[in-house]
Amino acid sequence: MINVLLVDDHELVRAGIRRILEDIKGIKVVGEASCGEDAVKWCRTNAVDVVLMDMSMPGIGGLEATRKIARSTADVKIIMLTVHTENPLPAKVMQAGAAGLPQQRRGSAGSCECDSFCLFRAALHCF
Repeated sequence: MINVLLVDDHELVRAGIRRILEDIKGIKVVGEASCGEDAVKWCRTNAVDVVLMDMSMPGIGGLEATRKIARSTADVKIIMLTVHTENPLPAKVMQAGAAGLPQQRRGSAGSCECDSFCLFRAALHCF
């Protein structure tokens, strides 16, 4: 079982990703955080295999939270979620300690789409 922490400042986004992941055998969402600071605290006190981390959040944000989690809990794999994948961002994400940056795209109404296959593949790629 792959234990996943969802980190996004938008509750609706977390709920949508949770719903996608709940249908995938072998993946269990074990927690949620709405900011980078809470994600860092959560990872220090709970068992998690994969963190799905939003890039843009209030407070320390996804990049800094990724750096802190990667330094303190090396066995946790972090997958950064963002629609902004232009250079040099992918390199910065990987330098921060993320294990992956799946390609997302904007939907017709401006919503972000990253299908279940994309998330599943990204999570499995970490192992």
